[in-house]
Amino acid sequence: MIVEPQCSQHIFDETYGGHQCFRRGTVVEEDQSWCRQHSPSACRRRRAKTDARIDAILRENDRRVAVLTEVQHRADAFPALLEALEEAVVCIDNLADRQRARTAIAKAKERST
Repeated sequence: MIVEPQCSQHIFDETYGGHQCFRRGTVVEEDQSWCRQHSPSACRRRRAKTDARIDAILRENDRRVAVLTEVQHRADAFPALLEALEEAVVCIDNLADRQRARTAIAKAKERST
């Protein structure tokens, strides 16, 4: 009778403290037999895939934080910009243009509150 090797992975179990994987060892790596799920190369592939997915999520989060930071900086600068525009509107020679500028400033103030 030929005894097939068993997977070398130790599975941790809360109830019994753990046990050896019950699958056949079909892959030989690092001088040990492993099942396809627990072979070191399969574990590395899964870890690389997971790490790539997490890195993509972190990059997207960083991008969103950068956008929100830029929006906040612009919102913080908005009152000073409106004040500067109010001071500069008196320099407009054309009466119609000056009135349009004052109307635009008033609308901007309404939206900012």
